[in-house]
Amino acid sequence: MKRIFLVVALFSSFISTAVAQLTIGTSDLPSAGDTFRLSVANPLAGADYTLTGPNYTWDFSTLTSQSQRVDTFLSVSATSIVFNVVFANVNFNPNRANMASGGADFNLGTVAVNDVYNFYYNGTSGFSQVGFGATIAGLPAPFTYDLKDFVYSFPLDYGDIDTSRSSYQVDLTSTLGLYFKVNRTRINQVDGWGSLTTPYGTHNVLRVRTVITERDSVYIDSLGFGLNLPPFTNIEYKWLGAGEGVPLLQANANANGVVNQVLYREGLAVNTGVATKNEGNGVELYPNPVTDKLNIANTTGASASFGITLLDLQGKIVLDEQMFIAAGTSVAVNLSDLQLSPGNYLVRVYDETSALVRLISMQ
Repeated sequence: MKRIFLVVALFSSFISTAVAQLTIGTSDLPSAGDTFRLSVANPLAGADYTLTGPNYTWDFSTLTSQSQRVDTFLSVSATSIVFNVVFANVNFNPNRANMASGGADFNLGTVAVNDVYNFYYNGTSGFSQVGFGATIAGLPAPFTYDLKDFVYSFPLDYGDIDTSRSSYQVDLTSTLGLYFKVNRTRINQVDGWGSLTTPYGTHNVLRVRTVITERDSVYIDSLGFGLNLPPFTNIEYKWLGAGEGVPLLQANANANGVVNQVLYREGLAVNTGVATKNEGNGVELYPNPVTDKLNIANTTGASASFGITLLDLQGKIVLDEQMFIAAGTSVAVNLSDLQLSPGNYLVRVYDETSALVRLISMQ
């Protein structure tokens, strides 16, 4: 009788393992028409987001929603007619996309970039971003990636490691006298699988660790100068479930591995006392010109760490540090302490999802 029990137990364990160890493919990522509600939470005190492995159990059930946002994926045809042409979902189009989602507004120098759409293609070989579109100076402007950003390559299995190099450029020198180029390297490592518990429930998951390194270049024609900004690195820990579309849990960290934001899937709206957020992360800088203090306001609706880099027009870094800014508040950076000469400086403020680059004047 004991021998029979042992065989049954081993058989049951084999079935459990086979179910838990997922393979992620095209059907597990978003499609046009999908809508996902995400909660933004502060990192759990003492939690180690690096812990992982085969048949691992992650328990983040005590996460508390601080705010929420809704991510919606649209068909390409639901965007501007200009974008419909550039990102048309046809086989011969090198910029082919089959969905779009709203992106974060940002600034290129002193130029505001609004109504941003990110365009993606979800196919059998992977899920990639092929470009983005935005309203600049009141006109729709499409920008395609020179090298596509493969967010995931399929099939995605435990133990996989892949590297994607992507780039794009925003060339507005003929109209606004501005040129901006981004080179990005994405390294995905599937370093675990098992069971994940969040306030959304318990799910079988595949864990992916992503390291993103970005190098930006900017040229401002009116000033006759250009420079390469210092590279910055972010780390994403993502737990993917079968058919879930977006990560069930995502922890965003800086280059030192310090987690500054956590997002998890929600089934229903939660009353957090904060309005639901549909836009991406953003900051505001003021005043400009600056006499002594530059204020950096967090307008994201969630507390987060931001990197702040200040450069002179020769490309020398005069300030480079991380700051934690609570949601809806601002931090004052005392530039007078740096004993800067009057003139123009380039400031870059970034978090795990976006960056703002702006020219400021020091009086």
